[in-house]
Amino acid sequence: MTEESQSWGGALTAQQLGDLVGLTEEDVWGGALTKAQLIALAGGTGGGGGGLSIDALGLFSARSTYNSEPEGFVYLATDNGNLYVRQGAPGNWSAAIPFVGPAGPAGPTGPAGPTGPTGPAGATGPVGPAGPTGPTGPASTVPGPTGPTGPAGPTGPASTVPGPTGPTGPTGAAGPTGPAGPTGPGVPTGGTTGQVLRKINATDFNTEWADQTGSGGGGNTLFFDAAEFIPRTTGGCGVTSEETATNRINRDLLVFDPATQEFAQKGFAWPEGWATATATFFWEAATATGSCVWGARMRVFSDADAEDQAMGTAQIISDAAGAANTHRQTAATPAITPSGTVASGRHCILEVYRDPANGSDDLALDAKLIGVLLTKAS
Repeated sequence: MTEESQSWGGALTAQQLGDLVGLTEEDVWGGALTKAQLIALAGGTGGGGGGLSIDALGLFSARSTYNSEPEGFVYLATDNGNLYVRQGAPGNWSAAIPFVGPAGPAGPTGPAGPTGPTGPAGATGPVGPAGPTGPTGPASTVPGPTGPTGPAGPTGPASTVPGPTGPTGPTGAAGPTGPAGPTGPGVPTGGTTGQVLRKINATDFNTEWADQTGSGGGGNTLFFDAAEFIPRTTGGCGVTSEETATNRINRDLLVFDPATQEFAQKGFAWPEGWATATATFFWEAATATGSCVWGARMRVFSDADAEDQAMGTAQIISDAAGAANTHRQTAATPAITPSGTVASGRHCILEVYRDPANGSDDLALDAKLIGVLLTKAS
């Protein structure tokens, strides 16, 4: 083997490596090659050429310890089996040079060793699944003896299906006429125009005359929810809908600005028996500081009236905000007299507004109107 083939001409085979240190190929692969024998390769010879000079060996990660060695310094990385040669500037190394050649062919199989002793019995395996059911055998032609009579079973539930209706019996003879009953109470006396008769309690005929209430004509009150109003085209208020966070109370709201006067209107039929009415405002705000001034005015239209008519004199009411986001109810305004001629069933326009220019209105946030209650004043 020449010097070139021993060193850089190609990878050393196990046999060539063994020749250099006096070992067989089997010794090399079997782990007989020691670190001292690898170091001895630095001065060994093989075949007919010069020795392979290995200056140091160790893990590849330790190669950097020798970065300042002179050019030609040879390092064997024992964890990857490659040789590296210092070249050029400090820290430069050659590409990896395989140190161990390819594995030789497998040797012949050795003779079989003696049979070992029988091991202990393993645990019993799980029971296998049941096999399929076999075919039914032929029926017996010989009847068996009659068994004893069993006990009586419990009574079953009553039937829910009625039986057929029997025929109608003959009409019985008419009974004698009974005596005349006492005269009923009839409609009690008293009451005034527009009042209704109502029950006082559950006792029969215990009634009284009373004024009507509710939103129907002729009653004493009318309530209009914010959702029934229309913001004016000019100077109209805002509209929003809100839901409470816990109990999911939903409501439509009219939103009135703290700096600019804004309006909303609602049409309805003028109630029977009314001449004037007061207004009560239900509202809320997101602050507990300040008061809001609300106003209302109305116009009743007769047949053939021009549409563009002036509203009657407005009446206002001031109310403190109280706690933030709470349901507020104002006192009633003074009596509001609509413009036009008042008569039952005539079309009336109710206009509501916030008056931020009023000195009593110092609420710095939007006021949200929930609804308006009209109450008969006269």
